[in-house]
Amino acid sequence: MSRIIAINRLLTRDGNIKESLKKRLDETFGTTDWFDSFYTTTGQLSLFENSPQREKTVDCEAKGRVFKARTSLALPGINTNSTGIPFLVVNN
Repeated sequence: MSRIIAINRLLTRDGNIKESLKKRLDETFGTTDWFDSFYTTTGQLSLFENSPQREKTVDCEAKGRVFKARTSLALPGINTNSTGIPFLVVNN
Protein backbone atom coordinates (compact mmCIF):
# COMPACT_ATOMS: atom_id res chain seq x y z
CA MET A 1 0.00 0.00 0.00
CA SER A 2 2.84 2.42 0.75
CA ARG A 3 4.10 2.08 -2.84
CA ILE A 4 0.63 2.99 -4.15
CA ILE A 5 0.54 6.03 -1.87
CA ALA A 6 3.97 7.09 -3.15
CA ILE A 7 2.78 6.64 -6.74
CA ASN A 8 -0.33 8.69 -6.03
CA ARG A 9 1.81 11.57 -4.78
CA LEU A 10 3.75 11.63 -8.05
CA LEU A 11 0.59 11.83 -10.16
CA THR A 12 -0.53 15.44 -10.54
CA ARG A 13 -4.14 16.42 -11.09
CA ASP A 14 -3.45 17.93 -14.50
CA GLY A 15 -0.96 15.35 -15.81
CA ASN A 16 1.97 17.78 -15.91
CA ILE A 17 4.62 15.44 -14.53
CA LYS A 18 8.36 16.08 -14.77
CA GLU A 19 10.06 13.84 -17.33
CA SER A 20 12.35 12.35 -14.67
CA LEU A 21 9.34 11.32 -12.58
CA LYS A 22 7.52 10.01 -15.66
CA LYS A 23 10.52 7.76 -16.36
CA ARG A 24 10.37 6.40 -12.81
CA LEU A 25 6.65 5.71 -13.19
CA ASP A 26 7.32 4.02 -16.55
CA GLU A 27 9.84 1.78 -14.79
CA THR A 28 7.45 1.08 -11.93
CA PHE A 29 4.58 0.08 -14.20
CA GLY A 30 6.82 -1.48 -16.86
CA THR A 31 5.08 0.44 -19.64
CA THR A 32 4.16 3.93 -20.75
CA ASP A 33 0.48 2.98 -21.13
CA TRP A 34 -0.29 4.00 -17.55
CA PHE A 35 -0.50 7.68 -18.50
CA ASP A 36 -3.40 7.24 -20.93
CA SER A 37 -5.11 4.92 -18.43
CA PHE A 38 -4.87 7.39 -15.56
CA TYR A 39 -5.60 10.66 -17.39
CA THR A 40 -8.30 11.81 -19.80
CA THR A 41 -8.41 14.85 -22.03
CA THR A 42 -11.15 17.23 -20.96
CA GLY A 43 -11.52 18.90 -24.35
CA GLN A 44 -11.35 22.23 -22.57
CA LEU A 45 -8.51 24.47 -23.73
CA SER A 46 -6.21 26.01 -21.20
CA LEU A 47 -6.31 29.77 -20.73
CA PHE A 48 -2.56 30.05 -21.37
CA GLU A 49 -1.87 27.14 -23.72
CA ASN A 50 -3.35 25.99 -27.01
CA SER A 51 -3.57 22.34 -26.01
CA PRO A 52 -6.49 20.53 -24.35
CA GLN A 53 -6.29 20.05 -20.61
CA ARG A 54 -5.90 16.66 -18.95
CA GLU A 55 -7.20 15.52 -15.61
CA LYS A 56 -6.51 12.54 -13.38
CA THR A 57 -9.45 10.17 -13.48
CA VAL A 58 -8.19 7.14 -11.57
CA ASP A 59 -8.37 6.25 -7.89
CA CYS A 60 -5.85 4.47 -5.64
CA GLU A 61 -7.52 1.07 -6.01
CA ALA A 62 -7.35 1.24 -9.80
CA LYS A 63 -3.66 2.17 -9.62
CA GLY A 64 -3.10 -0.82 -7.36
CA ARG A 65 -4.86 -3.12 -9.84
CA VAL A 66 -2.69 -1.83 -12.71
CA PHE A 67 0.45 -2.27 -10.62
CA LYS A 68 -0.57 -5.80 -9.55
CA ALA A 69 -1.50 -6.79 -13.11
CA ARG A 70 1.84 -5.56 -14.46
CA THR A 71 3.76 -7.21 -11.63
CA SER A 72 1.96 -10.53 -12.08
CA LEU A 73 3.14 -10.63 -15.71
CA ALA A 74 6.74 -10.57 -14.51
CA LEU A 75 6.17 -12.59 -11.32
CA PRO A 76 3.22 -14.96 -11.85
CA GLY A 77 3.47 -16.32 -8.30
CA ILE A 78 2.27 -13.12 -6.62
CA ASN A 79 -0.81 -13.47 -4.43
CA THR A 80 -2.33 -11.42 -1.64
CA ASN A 81 -3.10 -12.46 1.90
CA SER A 82 -6.42 -11.81 3.67
CA THR A 83 -5.43 -8.21 4.40
CA GLY A 84 -4.45 -7.50 0.79
CA ILE A 85 -0.69 -7.56 1.35
CA PRO A 86 1.08 -9.00 -1.72
CA PHE A 87 3.46 -11.92 -1.31
CA LEU A 88 5.38 -14.12 -3.70
CA VAL A 89 4.69 -17.84 -3.88
CA VAL A 90 7.84 -19.76 -4.76
CA ASN A 91 7.46 -23.35 -5.90
CA ASN A 92 10.47 -25.64 -5.54
